Amino acid sequence: YYIDFGGFPMAKTKNQGLKWFHFLIYFALWLNAIVCALNGIMQLTGASYEILGIAAEDMYATYPTLKTVDLVFGVAYLVFALFCIITRSRLAHFKKGAPSMLIAFYVLSALITIGSTVAGGVAMGLETQDLLNLFIEENFLSSIIGTVIAILINKVYFGKRAHMFVN
Repeated sequence: YYIDFGGFPMAKTKNQGLKWFHFLIYFALWLNAIVCALNGIMQLTGASYEILGIAAEDMYATYPTLKTVDLVFGVAYLVFALFCIITRSRLAHFKKGAPSMLIAFYVLSALITIGSTVAGGVAMGLETQDLLNLFIEENFLSSIIGTVIAILINKVYFGKRAHMFVN
């Protein structure tokens, strides 16, 4: 059969499922954008401490540089939320390079999470061993392994469908 992309039929190709693709563009990337936007707002307002029952003002009074860390990563999360939406849009419109943006999404997601944790820990005066313990307690290793697996799976999945992303 032929795949039609905006009036330009592609060469005959074998039937490849798009369930994962549809899951990403209709659910996962939207959900990530919403969660990142909420994380950004919580970082900017200090609400992430309020959830834990700690007043943000108390945290910032005890750890003054934490306010700067929260502002920087609050903005980073908001920008990343926008990146999720742009990635989703480019995938949905079969834009060239969109699968690479999805891989970048996974990498950036991990970097923002690790960066905000390390920066927050440093701002709170945690020693290196305490930071390592935090990573162990928060299951960061399994999260990183999961991210690497997701990257590999998506590279294979979208590699087999590279012919579709030509717009």
